[in-house]
Amino acid sequence: MSGNMGTTANKHFTVSTIKLLFFTVIIFSILITCTTITTNKQAYTYSTVTDKNSYQVRVRSGNLMLDRVIHEEATKEFGKYLQISGQDSFTGFIDITFICKAKRGITGSSPGYINNVVYGNSWYTGDERVNKGSGFSSSMSGSKSIGMFNLQKSNMMIVIKNKNGSQFWSAQDAYSGVSDFSRLFVQTVDETAIFSIERLIAEFKNDFAILGTLSEVRSQIKPPKAALVIKDKKTFAPRMMVPGKVKIKKENSYLEF
Repeated sequence: MSGNMGTTANKHFTVSTIKLLFFTVIIFSILITCTTITTNKQAYTYSTVTDKNSYQVRVRSGNLMLDRVIHEEATKEFGKYLQISGQDSFTGFIDITFICKAKRGITGSSPGYINNVVYGNSWYTGDERVNKGSGFSSSMSGSKSIGMFNLQKSNMMIVIKNKNGSQFWSAQDAYSGVSDFSRLFVQTVDETAIFSIERLIAEFKNDFAILGTLSEVRSQIKPPKAALVIKDKKTFAPRMMVPGKVKIKKENSYLEF
């Protein structure tokens, strides 16, 4: 009898210990996670950034496969609020730079990916042919897994500007930690970069008070009603009439506009 009671007590102790360790890990991951975001808004309004403007997304992370991930995510997410164009028909750039290191132990750290790109004066723009023709060279290699309990430090900068270099908006996301609010642990550099893009786009929307996607905003802008212009019979001077208030007599009947 006493043996069974001891076994039950040990099981209860083990379950309680596991729960305690689990919640300790969660609290620890939250406490050591720190994100610092700074933004600089140069354009006065959202329409200044969007009107007659289209953008090319350009990326530099040092790793070709990571460039592709960042380019795809930024094109998809920024494409909801800005006009994204191809290789030729654009008026400005969305420039994204990103670096990430994973800290193992107390002092040791190493890149979370292999640097395998030489950019020269070029950027990764999503078109391999254009990149190769402009001094962009690379070797294939994927990003490393950071690991569940490794502290990572990353820095992403985004600059939105026109071709002349005049900036509309810029932002920086400096992240340090092992977790993200949207999930418990961030284990790969790809995830870190995607979360940084999401955080910075949220700040972009907040800075310009954007309440909907670009197509939704444009659909709410309705052209004014056309006014009827007639000429005074005496002076032949044009007069602007308000729609709904003009009546023209024709064959003993009236036409109202």
